[in-house]
Amino acid sequence: MASRSRNAGPASDRPAARSRAGRPSREQAAQLRERILEVATELLFAHGYGGTSIEAIARRAGVSKRTFYQRFAGKPALMSAVIVRLIDSLRPPPEVPLIEGEGLQQMLVHLGSLILHAALSPRVLQLQRLIVAESSRFPDLAVAVARSGGRR
Repeated sequence: MASRSRNAGPASDRPAARSRAGRPSREQAAQLRERILEVATELLFAHGYGGTSIEAIARRAGVSKRTFYQRFAGKPALMSAVIVRLIDSLRPPPEVPLIEGEGLQQMLVHLGSLILHAALSPRVLQLQRLIVAESSRFPDLAVAVARSGGRR
């Protein structure tokens, strides 16, 4: 039986090269942060602030707790990032003009409808319910909301 050399054969016969361990690229780091935030948002909305642990978020996102804590100082910082991400997602796309209409009344109605649409989106309503339900038991939640610009 002839043994085949590891380097023999075309490149397609060789196993794919593993990526080197170490610091992730900026793009990979951003994707990892987004994955953590997406998982955190799901779990926070499903189980509440008190019912969501860092361990559960890390496990579901497929990261270690060390990786999590390299990106977020703790649950209040994570909640703040979730809120900022949600607020940023509510902004109209750049091609949608904020000021539109023939007169002041039309402009105000248009702007008001954009604000109303954002304020009544399902994610914002979920966030409002979460904050109201949990803020008395977890004052750091209210602090996170205030710090992240929850009034915006």
